[in-house]
Amino acid sequence: MPTTPHERLRQIIRDARQHAARPDNAPAIARVILADYRDAIVGENEVHDHLLRAGLNAEIRRCLTRYLGGDGAEGTQARAQQLLLWPETVRQTVGQIDRERVWVPSRDEFVELVPEALSASEMREAGNHLLQHGADCIRRGRLLLRLADMTPAAA
Repeated sequence: MPTTPHERLRQIIRDARQHAARPDNAPAIARVILADYRDAIVGENEVHDHLLRAGLNAEIRRCLTRYLGGDGAEGTQARAQQLLLWPETVRQTVGQIDRERVWVPSRDEFVELVPEALSASEMREAGNHLLQHGADCIRRGRLLLRLADMTPAAA
């Protein structure tokens, strides 16, 4: 029997997969969970809170890395103001990073990509963090390509 909210949620996901039309499709599983398990989740405060935290965390992270000024002109204005804080010689690089904030693991938070908020060592730390994630994705991608080359073509 699952004892933690995380374990209970994983059990709900496993159960929902059995009833989903496409058991390896996240939106299909989510539809089953919302249709069939909503009451169970809402009735278990710890599970509900865990799920809410996880969902909020993903949405907050997405929001914090993008332009918080909003869509359209407001976002463009916030981005332009951010770029103006940097010396002209590095603005193009900052623009290519295309983020308002970056994750700094030692701070355990997103830090605004402006000179006074982020030290050079924290920029290196944030960059290395992203490179580690990217390297893992590249490694798995290359392995999948190798696997495809090793797999006989389907008739």
